[in-house]
Amino acid sequence: MSTPSRPRRQRVTKTITVPGNLTIACNEFNSGLYFESHESLEEIWQEEEGDARDLYKGIIQVAAAFVHITRENCSGARRLLTTAIGYMAPYRAYPTTLGIDVDAFCISAERCTLRSNGCVRAAWRSSI
Repeated sequence: MSTPSRPRRQRVTKTITVPGNLTIACNEFNSGLYFESHESLEEIWQEEEGDARDLYKGIIQVAAAFVHITRENCSGARRLLTTAIGYMAPYRAYPTTLGIDVDAFCISAERCTLRSNGCVRAAWRSSI
């Protein structure tokens, strides 16, 4: 009598298209879906090996900061915004990077950092 064979495991592969995923992440962020934006950006960041890696990391941290703001964790938000600005600083000199006005984005993050004592989400004046 033969033993039933187990089904073979299929390898799952995931294709990440940076422009598509970046657009999705930006739309999520601009819609207030900060956690989802963080997750979408993290997929891109994990695959990135070039110079844009720190820019992605900075944007991810801004999204994470807004997750903290929605949970009223002001100190966590302030910390993440501060480090995010540091990651994005080298890109501020360029008019746009990956279609993002990094300087305007950093200015908004700086304003939020200054106002995050009260976790005021209305301080955000930029979109990505």
